[in-house]
Amino acid sequence: MVLRFFTLGKGCAMIRARKAKGGITMQNKYPNNETLRFLCLGNSHTIGATHLLYEVFQKEMPEQKVEIGNMYYSGCSVLAHLEFAEEKSPVYWYCKNTDGTWNIQKDAPLTAPFEDRQWDVVMLHEMNNNVVHEQTYADNDIQKLRDYVVQQNKKVPSFYWNFSWANPTCDELLPESEFINGWKEGYKKHSDFNYGIMAANMIKMTQKYVKDKYLWEGIAPTGTAFYYARNILGQHDTVLYKDYTHATDFGRLIASYVWFGTLTGKTHFTKIKVDKIPARLRDLVKNRDQDLEITPKMKEIILQSVNYALQNPMTLPEK
Repeated sequence: MVLRFFTLGKGCAMIRARKAKGGITMQNKYPNNETLRFLCLGNSHTIGATHLLYEVFQKEMPEQKVEIGNMYYSGCSVLAHLEFAEEKSPVYWYCKNTDGTWNIQKDAPLTAPFEDRQWDVVMLHEMNNNVVHEQTYADNDIQKLRDYVVQQNKKVPSFYWNFSWANPTCDELLPESEFINGWKEGYKKHSDFNYGIMAANMIKMTQKYVKDKYLWEGIAPTGTAFYYARNILGQHDTVLYKDYTHATDFGRLIASYVWFGTLTGKTHFTKIKVDKIPARLRDLVKNRDQDLEITPKMKEIILQSVNYALQNPMTLPEK
């Protein structure tokens, strides 16, 4: 089987796999070695969430062929995607992975992935700070972006939504003098630099303005998994984040497992099969000379965080 993915927004989407009793497997949905094509319209958060997704599919479901696409523009919001589409602006990196290697077409317009192929699954995503701001949802921009995708794709894909992780609060990662203005102002205004407030507001707004308003094949609870790892399992911010908002290699692997589970309809893992992150896929250049071994402790953190999030997507756990 082959899956083709494309990402819109900060994060990504997955396979059409509605859960009947016991769940619909990907084998049921895409028989006869069919490729699944998955696209995200996104930004750096969707880059983080999709970067290791092909590796997860290879380890967890090697029989399924997948193609993953990600339209990346730094800090891009749903509204910005619409504006770039209207202006036909060649501002994106069209990132595509069909064989385990990421290929990048720079200076691409938003039409590029749709001219390349039709997509089965499209995931949309909003900027973190925008998610907690009610004004973000006032103009039905999400519906407008969905309509644009359908028009360009020439068929209605399975739509997914990703709500991402809350920003860290660790002093080592958030010195105000280095915290870029757009992020600092939004985080201060809507969450008072408080991780818990931001995480709770992200779920509240996602429930009210996204989940209850539109029909989705699924919602990827990436933020819930991060919250569980951080607040329940006691992981320090520096384990999950490399700076004021972006995930570490380990955080990226958690996100990819959440997306894999969301796309496939899988809500419970008994073990994590990814044993290492290859050096070529490491996030930081200084680490690209060595693989990152996923230790038994790291696997247990992923297992617990992802299982909780997939089973309780809109509920933050209490200690």
